[in-house]
Amino acid sequence: HSPSFTSLFMQLRTLSIAFLSITVLIAGCTHKVQDAQHPQFGKEAWVGVAALSGVNNASVNGAATGHFFADGTFVERVQLNVEPLASTQDYGVWLLGATEADRVFLGFLQNATKDVRHSLTANKKQDLTAFSTVSITIQPQGKSDVPGKEIARGTVKGIQK
Repeated sequence: HSPSFTSLFMQLRTLSIAFLSITVLIAGCTHKVQDAQHPQFGKEAWVGVAALSGVNNASVNGAATGHFFADGTFVERVQLNVEPLASTQDYGVWLLGATEADRVFLGFLQNATKDVRHSLTANKKQDLTAFSTVSITIQPQGKSDVPGKEIARGTVKGIQK
């Protein structure tokens, strides 16, 4: 009894899928992932991520991602979903360390879309990888002497590269 065309086709298809799967698996195991490179700042030495949650309002949420590069540049990107403020106030972004005095002001969130989407990209020539908390506060417009009322925060999970 000779195999039918359909049976041969199914066997060939099964072998092809198996061969493709093994090829992808071998390629994935042997491929060396290259270090991340920024065209301006060079090799990425550290990356940290924080999920941001509202302190008193569960609808406030977002994320912060920090990158430290070999040339000594620290870049923090923050995205936060929160209601816009009155024109006399700003949302300030802070990195906090072990003590209350151990803090760095990164800047004010921008709201280009005039809805809940706020963002900030801050560049500093400073190693800020030791700061373990991202804090968002309500600040009097343009003032960043001390943190105001905190509305969101997140703990940084860092990865040394």
